[in-house]
Amino acid sequence: MATERRQKTNRNFEHQVKETLRAIAETLGYDCADEYGPDPLHWVDHVWFETRLPSEFTEISAPGLPTIGFEIEGSDNLQSIKAAIVNLEALRPALGIIVLPEELAKKRMKEHGKIWPTFRDRVKHLGRRAACRVSVVTERELRALHQGLVAKPK
Repeated sequence: MATERRQKTNRNFEHQVKETLRAIAETLGYDCADEYGPDPLHWVDHVWFETRLPSEFTEISAPGLPTIGFEIEGSDNLQSIKAAIVNLEALRPALGIIVLPEELAKKRMKEHGKIWPTFRDRVKHLGRRAACRVSVVTERELRALHQGLVAKPK
């Protein structure tokens, strides 16, 4: 029962994050796709594509040049995060971003004090060893980015 509830919570979290990412992509002029597989073994939760370059230049049959890949993680399990980094490496975007739930950050801060910044730094360290740049954000930071973009006059 608890596992089913956790899975449903993770699906809701992932759905909400993808909605926010689609809205940001639209505002910034990127095409995007959910569950994009750069190859049969690796799938990335959400990808932004640069489509202004003709495919003759990019030699990519994808919807465009994969610019930013997002892996949405519902937990702080390092094995899951390592797998997310492997998926981002297969995509080879200019930037890979791992999105974590805000409540996870709050829980870790409450339980262990400064462990959240330490955990975030550890994930960034894993990303530094990856074949692409990897950053870590929370869904609250994504929402703040979206609100800031929407509030800017054009």
